[in-house]
Amino acid sequence: MKKNQLWKLIIITAAIGISLFQLSFSYRYYSLPREERYLPQNASLRMRSVKLGLDLEGGSHFLLAVDTTGEGGPDMVNQVVEILRSRVDKYGVSEPIIEVQGKNNIVIELPGEMDPTIAKKLIGTTATLDFRVVKRTEELRIIIDRIDRENEGKFSALLKTFPGGYSVICRADDWKMLDSMVISARENGIADSASGKILLWSVVEEGKDHGIPDYRELLLVSSVPEILGASIVSARAALGTSNSQTEPRVDLEIGGMARADWARVTSDNIGNRIAIVLDGEIFSAPVVNSASTTGKSTITLGRGTLDDAKALASVLQAGRMPARADIEESFVIGPSLGADSIKTGIRSLLIAAAVIMLIMLVYYRLSGLVANFALILNMLFLLAILSAFNLTLTLPGIAGLVLVIGTAVDANVLIFERIREELVQNKSVKKAVDTGFSKAFITILDANVTTLLSALILWWFGKGPIRGFAVTLSVGLIANVFTAVFISRFVFDNLLTKANSQKLSI
Repeated sequence: MKKNQLWKLIIITAAIGISLFQLSFSYRYYSLPREERYLPQNASLRMRSVKLGLDLEGGSHFLLAVDTTGEGGPDMVNQVVEILRSRVDKYGVSEPIIEVQGKNNIVIELPGEMDPTIAKKLIGTTATLDFRVVKRTEELRIIIDRIDRENEGKFSALLKTFPGGYSVICRADDWKMLDSMVISARENGIADSASGKILLWSVVEEGKDHGIPDYRELLLVSSVPEILGASIVSARAALGTSNSQTEPRVDLEIGGMARADWARVTSDNIGNRIAIVLDGEIFSAPVVNSASTTGKSTITLGRGTLDDAKALASVLQAGRMPARADIEESFVIGPSLGADSIKTGIRSLLIAAAVIMLIMLVYYRLSGLVANFALILNMLFLLAILSAFNLTLTLPGIAGLVLVIGTAVDANVLIFERIREELVQNKSVKKAVDTGFSKAFITILDANVTTLLSALILWWFGKGPIRGFAVTLSVGLIANVFTAVFISRFVFDNLLTKANSQKLSI
């Protein structure tokens, strides 16, 4: 085998091997019973699998209309989105879609099985935000020991001390199990409201900067809020602190009667932490560096980014100005309906592929077999790319797959007809193949690029199902050029070299 052919073989083999490896996660994940797919231990497997859209996975869909006529104006929509995302993440919904549609509408898609009543409660209630004093770590340890006695040591076994020893954390995947123990302990009078101290969890934090998995922090805070979110006058994100000109911060101002309370709280807790609690979850817990007698304070984010500061400012503002969001449209796609959609879509895909492959085999004989081999690899690469880049496969996306099958063999048809034309002119088989591929390439490239541009326009301006179709079509077109031109040519070159034949079955 020639050197250039060897490199082509290595590239093709590597592409097939990587694709099969990537799709092995999807095979393992979708082989699990449906009720086990959303368990914490399967989260990493789920993230590496082909993601299914709401129409295939099943779940709840909501369209919210946000009232933007108040003080917040159009910016209120983004604040509502931040609140909704916080709530949905807290509940544990896998890979939700929360996006702004138009000027004042929000589309929410919650994949998986969820009671519609719970879903409506999750997104339809007004946000609550307050500030609470964080208790000392020694007091937190006492509560952890009491919960441990009720759970035979299982509680602390899943907790870890943050690098540096200043906080207690758990892996994000273990949170649900630990939270159930906290709820049970609260019901038994441990760290309940009557005790004046309650346990709360932070939002999920990224642990990669610390060399650990994503985590949640466990804090013991006062059960009675010191300041309510309604007392916030303003919260703005900016850059620059006394430590660094590039460190992000949030400038916060407390107004009204709460200003005196804020002065008292900050004076009494210098060096301690104040938890910012949104809907019962700690969004941030900065350390008090100095007393605030004017109601103005600065929250520094340390390792955070300006986007983190903007998110915190948005949450603080939302606590002050909760927008009214009415559910304009809602429907639920049950898991059985989603499964039926998958079966129907796969059936149509297989029928289309079988018919086209049979026609190619009958009409082009051995060359048709090469085209069918390239078509199979096209589907393999397409699904692997969807999985690797965490793209979503929807029901319209399956329609895009069927269309990709047609465009894939169309490229081979152009090549084969060119080869036939060259053979009619009594050119040698090798010369005919070389000329056929070279002359057809420009036409194939032109057809795929123009279609790709159309798909990108659909993706840019489309929403929901339209984007699903555009994504599948775009990825399929890219895979199509690789399989129809690169792989098919490699197979033809090796067939002709090994056979050393002056005839070609085409």
